[in-house]
Parts: sequence; C-alpha cells; structure tokens
Amino acid sequence: MPDFCYGCTDVEACNYNENSVVDDGSCEFVIDCLGVCGGNVFYDACDVCGGNNSTCTGCTDLNACNYDSQATIADIDLCIYPEFNFDCNGICLVEVDCNGICGGDAVLDECEICNGSGLPCDECPDDLFLDCNGVCGGAAQIDNCGVCDGDNSTCTGCMDLSACNFDEQATISDNSLCTYAEENYDCYGNCIAEIDCNGICGGNAIVDSCGVCNGNGSTCADNNCEEFNLVDCNQAWQCEWDDGECEDKDCDEFNQIECDLIEDCQWDEDECDDIDDGSGSGSGSGLNPDIPKTYNENPKLF
Repeated sequence: MPDFCYGCTDVEACNYNENSVVDDGSCEFVIDCLGVCGGNVFYDACDVCGGNNSTCTGCTDLNACNYDSQATIADIDLCIYPEFNFDCNGICLVEVDCNGICGGDAVLDECEICNGSGLPCDECPDDLFLDCNGVCGGAAQIDNCGVCDGDNSTCTGCMDLSACNFDEQATISDNSLCTYAEENYDCYGNCIAEIDCNGICGGNAIVDSCGVCNGNGSTCADNNCEEFNLVDCNQAWQCEWDDGECEDKDCDEFNQIECDLIEDCQWDEDECDDIDDGSGSGSGSGLNPDIPKTYNENPKLF
C-alpha cells in the first residue's frame, strides 16, 4: 500500500487521519499547552506553559529581606537576611559611635577625644590646640555627623520616601544615592502586577480560545464541527452540540471578535450576520482568510 494509506484511524485521537485505512500506531490523544497534538510542553506548577516553576518559587520567610508574598513554592535557600545591626536596605538601626561604626562602643571622652583616656587632657605647647584625635595642632575636626575627622558620610543618605533605600536616620540628604524599584516590582524584586501566560510580570499575553498562549484563536477556528464528539464539541467555541451531533454555530451566536474569524460571517451594526453570497448558507464554516496573522486578541474569554 502507498504511504498515505497508513496513519491514525482512531477518531478520538487529535491526529486522526480520515484518509488512512491502516492504523500505524501513530495516534496521539493529548494536545499540549502550545496547542500541539502529541506535544510535550505542559503547564508547570505556576500555571505557565512550558515553565520551570520559577515564576512562583521564592523566599517565604517573613523575616527575610526578599520575602515573596506571591510565592506558592517555598525555597528558603533563596532568602536574604540583613547584616547584624542593619536593615534590609543597609541602614544602621542602632547608635553610630564616634568612630562611625554602626553599633560600635567608642565614645568621646571629657577631652572630646574619640575613645580617649579622658582627664586630665594633655596640654599642647606653643598655643597649639588638640584636635578631636588628641593630636596637638592636628587638623581633625568633628564633622556634621558628630564623627571625628569624618566626611559627613555616616549621616548622609537617601531621604526620598519613595526610594527603596530611604534612610530615616540620615540628616544630610543626597538623593543621588537613592535606588528605586523596577516597574511592576517592589523593592525586594517581587512582582506586584499580573503575571501573563508567558510568565512575564506585567505582560499582556493571554490564552486564546484555543488554549494557546498569545494566540489569535486561529489554530482551532477552521475545525470541522461535524467530526467532533460531545467533549470536543463543547470545547470548540465555533461549535455546539444539538440533537446528538456537533454542528457549526450560526453567525448571530458569535461576538465581534469571533465573528471576524469566520469567513462566512460579518459584523454589522452591533451584531454578527451571515454574508449574503447567494449560497443560502451563512453559519460559521472556516477561518476568515482576511484576518492578518498579527491579529492578537482573545476570541472568547470566560
């Protein structure tokens, strides 16, 4: 027999070949999430087609800097914690000592010397004065942050409340230090917008009526309703089960997006009508060839 006689002869299979007379064992019964018959791409635990579970995996420890409130799969190894005495933005939460050390124990003595030995203060000859480091004639001074020989950096920080690293202890503002969250994310890298079917935070890809992510509904628009069983018929948007058989829907049962996909229908004054071509038939019977391939709307969402 010629090769075209061999194929899948099971009408329940998604690759059923009505022209085959000899079943070659090639029947497939599963359509994957990309709409491929016999494909092996499926939705992961995050409901992303072909995903690896990463879009909903994250740190679920409330005490971590990168706690992810939207994570449904916990991975504590991803958690990041602040350094001792600091918050998650690197801001010191305790007293800064006179040496500029967060949580340090150095203090100014009676002679205004950081971590000095105190009274009696050394006297300098020749009318010289002790600087804050206890050096006669030295140039070290207390900066605006109260740090000896400091450069004001210990109390300089971002004072923009909307920044991720807002420093409530800063007394000198330098907003060039400010860092801000990426669009659609919070300061800890958590997505705060909808994740589309491609797993993109804030993306606009949606699953079309054929179950294809970012599809245009065309992969199932030209189905032959008469070949469908009850289950397949109820899943096809252009078909309906009536009196024990699957039939094409009439044009007036389609919304505008569905109407534009069917070549025998046209949208006219807020309703879908049959195209009067003199044939006497106008129910949906095939994909509209004039619909551009770049059409990217979901024909029907429930």
